[in-house]
Amino acid sequence: IDDIALINVQGGGMMGVVGVSAKLFSILAANKISVILISQASSEHSICFAINPSASANVKAILENEFKKAIVAKTLATQRISWVFWAGMKILDHFQG
Repeated sequence: IDDIALINVQGGGMMGVVGVSAKLFSILAANKISVILISQASSEHSICFAINPSASANVKAILENEFKKAIVAKTLATQRISWVFWAGMKILDHFQG
């Protein structure tokens, strides 16, 4: 999988709260953002998902707007964005020379 933006949404206010994932993915669907991959830690402290990099700035702005109250209260953070350029065994070739 090439050129993927990983978006990590995290915060203590997510743990044990029903509907956070549903709200997150409903917002993305309403904005026609295709999610390639979803990962959630067992602690429910964060949700990470992969999207097309061209949508990453737009997604960050959309989520910050939709979750504004939680971000202001510092129970949710959307600032962490990572870029993935290698996947699978190809990454080993990069580090082995």
